[in-house]
Amino acid sequence: MKTSSFGHMTIWPYAHVFLFSKTSCVYHGYVSNQSIQKPRRKKRSDYGSVILTPRDLALLKWMGEQYAIRFDHLQVLATKYSEGRREKVLGYQAVYGVSSRWVKLGLVERKKIFTEFPMWLWLTKKGLETAGLEHPYKVPAISRFAHIHAVNSVRLHVEAKRGDSIRWICEREANALRKEEGQIHLIDGLVEDLSDGEIVGVEVELTQKRQTRLDSILRELRANYKSVWYFASDEAYSAVESAIKRVPNHDEEETFILYRLSSIMY
Repeated sequence: MKTSSFGHMTIWPYAHVFLFSKTSCVYHGYVSNQSIQKPRRKKRSDYGSVILTPRDLALLKWMGEQYAIRFDHLQVLATKYSEGRREKVLGYQAVYGVSSRWVKLGLVERKKIFTEFPMWLWLTKKGLETAGLEHPYKVPAISRFAHIHAVNSVRLHVEAKRGDSIRWICEREANALRKEEGQIHLIDGLVEDLSDGEIVGVEVELTQKRQTRLDSILRELRANYKSVWYFASDEAYSAVESAIKRVPNHDEEETFILYRLSSIMY
């Protein structure tokens, strides 16, 4: 067998040579430019579609009913709807990741409104439709955020205490029903006892109202509901307490149950 030398290299003319690289294949002296590629994964049938979990839908619905939610409240709410979680409250990063997905899907707007408080979130028009709500899209006014936060605190407290035995009827739904019945005062929410269907009125008072205004509100609420839960701030507590005492036979009927809002605020 003949061989030839070139420098220190010996060339065997009939040798079988296999050389592989990422870009070419050499076999028996022939070069192929075809790249060696890994087999592609088959795309899932739901590729490109929006996938929302039952927890997503429950959280979006809650937010849409309440106008908006502050991020720390969203952490509490997300914990409630997370099965198998032992943490008292889900961490910031976990909840931020979930809300970022909603923002990316165009379901939620998320903004820092006040420098000293956590960011706020509310549903877009698409988010309201996705949650199955017919409420109109509306960005809350700056002056409304404190009241929304207080009402949200009350709802979280009531739902934590009463669980599945009650149904919270949000302000939006409650006042639509009241308007149809010709009632004037806008209530902050209703609680339906699922065992007997009794409806309880819910009032949240942050600022002190004039005596005549409070008396008018209490008269209307007394005529509409057998029981009313009143959550008042420290500023408004004394005025509400005095107004309740002016209601005839209030001790016997026990229509109004007064709470300090500061005792249940999250």
